[in-house]
Amino acid sequence: MSEYAAEGLGSIGARIAVIASRIISWLFSLIKPGHKREVQSAAITALTEMAYKTSNRKIVDKIVKGLAEALDEPDDYIRERALRSLERLITKRDMISKQTLSLTLKKLQPLLRDEKLKDTANLVMERILKIAQVDEGMEEVLSYREKLEVNQYDIDDIETLIDSGKQEVVAEMANITRRFSRRLSRCSPPITTQEGWMRSG
Repeated sequence: MSEYAAEGLGSIGARIAVIASRIISWLFSLIKPGHKREVQSAAITALTEMAYKTSNRKIVDKIVKGLAEALDEPDDYIRERALRSLERLITKRDMISKQTLSLTLKKLQPLLRDEKLKDTANLVMERILKIAQVDEGMEEVLSYREKLEVNQYDIDDIETLIDSGKQEVVAEMANITRRFSRRLSRCSPPITTQEGWMRSG
């Protein structure tokens, strides 16, 4: 079911907005308490895949909003999975409204103090702070930041960038790393035979 949900429903959601909207509502109903764990897992996987594959802003925003609301669920498993999905989807900044991002920010607050979930919640918070300016109370998004330059991404962002279709940023990061390595090797003094012998000894 997980494969069917992720691939089959994901593809439908990317192409047919009306059907996707109904499917989204149905999938969110499946993550509620009372459903089997594998059903809940498949539903969250499908929702995440749909958001990745579609270029429809309303669909992405609806899914992100629903995942943010899922952070209120009493089940730690559901909240953990929702956080993981949000961590990756937040990079689709051009498709998420400030209202939805503010909602996500607000729902994160209690989880930042939760012993089981605080690490994952912090990862989502870091994603949000990278793309948006927030108020002092950390509950409202004031504006989106200018798009990040290549040198503002770090190694932890690579997987998310690839998933978001930003391979060109990853390629540029690799080029910068190669250029830096070449410069570093030119600047490093060569090791003489005696120095090498002394170090090995």
